[in-house]
Amino acid sequence: LQRAFRMRPLEFQIFMVVAMASVQRFMREARPDPGLLDVTPLPSEYRGTISRRRIAETLDLPFETVRRHVAQLIARGVL
Repeated sequence: LQRAFRMRPLEFQIFMVVAMASVQRFMREARPDPGLLDVTPLPSEYRGTISRRRIAETLDLPFETVRRHVAQLIARGVL
C-alpha cells in the first residue's frame, strides 16, 4: 500500500492512523449498512476524527513532525 500511495514510511503511518480513526465508529457497528461497504464516503455520523497531537502521541513522534506531514498530505489531496 505504501508504494501504491507513493508515500514514505512516516507519511504512510500517519495516513493509516488518520484512516483508522476515521472509520472506527463505522467498524464498531454490529451490522454495518451494506450500502456503505464500497468506496462511497461515510456519512458524518460514522466518521471519526483524530487530532494531530493524538497522532503524535500514538506514533511517539514530535508534534511538529506530524503537523508538517499532515499539512503535506492535505496539500497533495490525500487527506
